[in-house]
Amino acid sequence: MCEPNLFPVRVFTSHQDLRFPRIAFFSTRDISAGDELGFDYGDRFWEVKSKYFSCQCSSPKCKHSAAAIAQRQADSTPDEAPHSALPDTSSAAAAAPSSPS
Repeated sequence: MCEPNLFPVRVFTSHQDLRFPRIAFFSTRDISAGDELGFDYGDRFWEVKSKYFSCQCSSPKCKHSAAAIAQRQADSTPDEAPHSALPDTSSAAAAAPSSPS
């Protein structure tokens, strides 16, 4: 959910073993009857899941819709003309050290 109304918090009630927290959800704003409850799964979730489906939240802030994913892929595409992996040494001869006077 790209505009979540909940956020998860790890809590410990009967023990302090960090391996086994309980998860409590707290609201980020007032929630009316009938509102969908949701929280942000995080970018890591979408890195894996975007290969199979896209977010359908219809939020103007959506970062994981099909259009947003396509735009990110287009932005990360390398330039059309590949740059040489070797350094340009053509000007090295012109920068030869001068002889002492």
